[in-house]
Amino acid sequence: MVDKYRWVGIGSSYLPSDLLAAFLVAQLEAIDHLLLPDLADRQAFLRHLGERGVQATFHYQPLHGTPAGLRYGRVASGGCDVTEDVADRLVRLPLFAAMNEAELDCVVETVVSYSRSR
Repeated sequence: MVDKYRWVGIGSSYLPSDLLAAFLVAQLEAIDHLLLPDLADRQAFLRHLGERGVQATFHYQPLHGTPAGLRYGRVASGGCDVTEDVADRLVRLPLFAAMNEAELDCVVETVVSYSRSR
């Protein structure tokens, strides 16, 4: 068990079908993604959400910095600056199949209240 999505060993690849990938790309192009300005702001944002009962996390780690990435991967010269920058600013908001309208409204209002407090 690990505390983040982190590549720890040789595993399998579960790529989506071309049709599913095309559907996902269209959805991603239609929305704004929640990225904070920097790591310190992400930490403050997560505290703000937690203090108001909204459980969110950052969770995703760049593959090249994980245990298996360091062991098996290769980073091109110049590093992966964009990947590392985005990983420091990304937030994973709660989303689940049984989420009801009131829970969704609570998450949205809490996110909006953070931006208003800045």
